[in-house]
Amino acid sequence: MASHKVLGVVTRAVNYRDHDRILTLVTRERGKLTATARGCRKPQSKLLTAASPFCYGEYVLNERNGRFYVSQCTVRETFYNLRLRPEALYAATFVCGVAEEFANPEEPYLKQFSLLLHGLSLLSREEIPVEGALAFYLARMLDFEGYRLVTERCGICGRTDNLKYMDLERGGAVCGTCGFGRMELFPLPERAMRLLAVLPQMPSSAYDGAGELLAEYGKDLEPLLEAYVRGIVPRRLPPSKVAYNFHAELPQ
Repeated sequence: MASHKVLGVVTRAVNYRDHDRILTLVTRERGKLTATARGCRKPQSKLLTAASPFCYGEYVLNERNGRFYVSQCTVRETFYNLRLRPEALYAATFVCGVAEEFANPEEPYLKQFSLLLHGLSLLSREEIPVEGALAFYLARMLDFEGYRLVTERCGICGRTDNLKYMDLERGGAVCGTCGFGRMELFPLPERAMRLLAVLPQMPSSAYDGAGELLAEYGKDLEPLLEAYVRGIVPRRLPPSKVAYNFHAELPQ
């Protein structure tokens, strides 16, 4: 029986049988994988925390007949504060869904994994607006995966000024003349367009420096970037926002 050690984040946890969970892990070394945590739902289980959503840790996985089983885990972070704000909890579930969708099995996921950790860390901070954190995460993830939006010129006429809209089908900006009257386009303020141009190259450590701009324009950029991602990935992603109705359930 082979044993593997990986750094991973639990992006999904599904109850199985009486005491088990099936985990989807996004890992730094091996991309996306599925592992069973046996007995983790028992009150005294050592895997109780390790089998919880958003848990980041060093997992030891035993492989048997092509299946992975969690043997042990050294927990590094639980991102507990996500659970204190419903809007952050929903956003974190969406972030994990995006990371999971772009990750491939048995392929290293180095930059994207670090970005996932930073995204969850930002959402855990109460002083940071959820929309700004999501815009930062999505802009950088799209760039890593080769889907960066073109912000330098109009995708129709090629002009480099008066860029007022974003066309998600073309994957880039549209000027005020070409986009006039087209209801399917996303209007963007000039400063939001400029911010979108620099976000993909911004290192994670620079977030605080752009915090004021993201707080101001995150509400413009986040819906745009989320719609773009949802149009790219084939799977239906979880909601990023709280559904304000009596039947809504929080992510597990």
